[in-house]
Formats: sequence, structure tokens, C-alpha cells
Amino acid sequence: MACPPYLSVIPQRSTNDCCVVCVAMLLGVTYEAALLAFGAEPLQGSRTREVRAAGKRLGVTLRWSRKFDLETDTGMLAMRSDKWHMDHVAVLREGLIIDTDASIWEVDTYLATHDATPMSLMTVD
Repeated sequence: MACPPYLSVIPQRSTNDCCVVCVAMLLGVTYEAALLAFGAEPLQGSRTREVRAAGKRLGVTLRWSRKFDLETDTGMLAMRSDKWHMDHVAVLREGLIIDTDASIWEVDTYLATHDATPMSLMTVD
């Protein structure tokens, strides 16, 4: 399974499910299917190994990297900001950020507005 040629925007349902939402959007599955792939509702967000395990349960290999191009790559972008109480993940799609509040931003505007630093990108292998 590769990333679908479309993207359905799915909003967060709780404060700690940004990884679930991003897996659903990136892979073109429902929120419920992504949540089931994680095995349980995340209580403190999700770690890289949990996201990769969820991807595997959904039939894909997710690759983690610190090297990526914000204008051309597509994947789950992990970001850090002093404005947030923990790191955040949103979908990066070729220069756009699809945030888990269902908003869509140009990447430079999003990063500047949130004073966020991109940390890593998880892509479909």
C-alpha cells in the first residue's frame, strides 16, 4: 500500500491522538482503522516504534528519517515548539502541512506561526 493520490482530512478526537490521525490521513484509512492498528487509545502520544508497528499492522512499512525536503516530500512530520507541551505530528504533503485540527497551511507559514522546528519525517517505504 502506498500513499493514496488523495488525502482525506481527519481531525483529532483527543489531545493525544495526532499520530493516529496522521496515520489515517497518510494511509487513506479511517480513524477507527488507524486507532485499532495502534492497539489502544494513546495516553501520552505515540513513539516512533508504536507508529511503525501500527503501519505494519495496516500492511505498510514506515521509514523514519531526519533528512527530508519540506517542499517535495510526503509523510508524518514531527515538530517541536516551546509553545506546545509535547512534540506534535502533522501530515506534510509536498509543501503543505495538514494539521490535526483539520487546517491546511503552507509549510513556511505553519512553522513560523507556531515557532516550530521540523525534527523528523516518517514516510511510506
